Amino acid sequence: MNEFTKGYRVREENLPVLTQRLEKLNKRADKLGVEGISLVETGRELVKNHEDNTFFTVVLVTVSGARVKLDGGWGFLGVIEHTDIGNILRPAPGQTIPTEYRNVGRKCDWCNTDRKRTDTYVVESEAGEVKQVGRNCLLDFTGHADPHKYASWAEWLVEFDEFAESLEEDHFGGGGTPNHFGLWSYLEVVAMTIRLYGWTPRSKAGDYTPATADSAISFYYDMRKGKAFDKDGAQLYTRDGRPVQTEPEDMEIAKAAVAWLQGLPEAKIQKSDYLWNLYVAIANAVEGDKILPRRQLGIAASLISAHQRDENAKQEALARARANGHDPIHVGEIKKRQEFTGLEVTGVFTFENDFGVTYMHKFVDADGNQLVWYKSTYPALEVGVVYSGKATVKTHNEFNGVPQTVITRANLVEDEDTDEN
Repeated sequence: MNEFTKGYRVREENLPVLTQRLEKLNKRADKLGVEGISLVETGRELVKNHEDNTFFTVVLVTVSGARVKLDGGWGFLGVIEHTDIGNILRPAPGQTIPTEYRNVGRKCDWCNTDRKRTDTYVVESEAGEVKQVGRNCLLDFTGHADPHKYASWAEWLVEFDEFAESLEEDHFGGGGTPNHFGLWSYLEVVAMTIRLYGWTPRSKAGDYTPATADSAISFYYDMRKGKAFDKDGAQLYTRDGRPVQTEPEDMEIAKAAVAWLQGLPEAKIQKSDYLWNLYVAIANAVEGDKILPRRQLGIAASLISAHQRDENAKQEALARARANGHDPIHVGEIKKRQEFTGLEVTGVFTFENDFGVTYMHKFVDADGNQLVWYKSTYPALEVGVVYSGKATVKTHNEFNGVPQTVITRANLVEDEDTDEN
């Protein structure tokens, strides 16, 4: 109840960025007189990049600290950002906001009123009772002498959590100074920015490489004239001579990305906090006044990149399969135990739960078919190595639109000629 612990999977090159962000956060903690947070590296994994068949290292880190706690034993679970379509849930590190809060009104359980609030806070008692409280009611609800100080700290923890997750997933962009942006014109500029400069999440931004969302914000006003200008009024060009101006394809990319998001299965959106928050932000603008508030510009910018990654993943999987003469298919018969050969490990991902650690292994067989195995015993298999053996087919599903076979009770051994390939 009093402590939180959360693990993150951070690409090795992004670890210094996370450390710097942690130091800044702890300086704020010192000024507020609250306990800061600590970071410990717990392991490393090698993951294969199918785009160029190289490998990169993911560092496993654990962040821990004291849970934000008010008088009366109430602790912060996170912040609810209210919109007309649904709510964007922003949990504090190591915390979970119950999914039923995705659609609650702007009510406060203390004053029992439902008024026009931008945010409300979710708090939990030591007995596990969960309440939704407005910012102005925190003092009366908790009896704490300075609850707003702790509310600010809770919000900063939420921002740190979102930033840390972006260091691996690369799906969260930056903010900006304007208050509201037109949905379609902003997404068009984001598509243009990615076309000209590539996608840069805030986690990889630097002095000479701004985050894509920040670049799009800078270009946004000039794009109303159809092109961007420098301080002297001259047309801007990229280093390779391309003019910084929108093209018809940029709007088509924006429309395709929104259509992709709207077409995702509801079950897939419900399973992912990121997809839920993205869906709410975009749907609220599409079905409303076509306006994005400033605080949603980052996640909105990530829509274009998320759609492109999804399409690239589908094309890569199809290309690998077609290189072997066929489209990827489900393999094996569900509930039947059988022999599998030539399973190359393309990635190993670690999950912690109440029962310990689970290793999710991703394979591709010699025909380009995708398989997944969840293993709860140590050690995990080695990325890049080819295995064969018996396993039971648990189910057939899809990932990124590509058939995927989930196996269980696998007994796999390394192929003898793995090192010669």
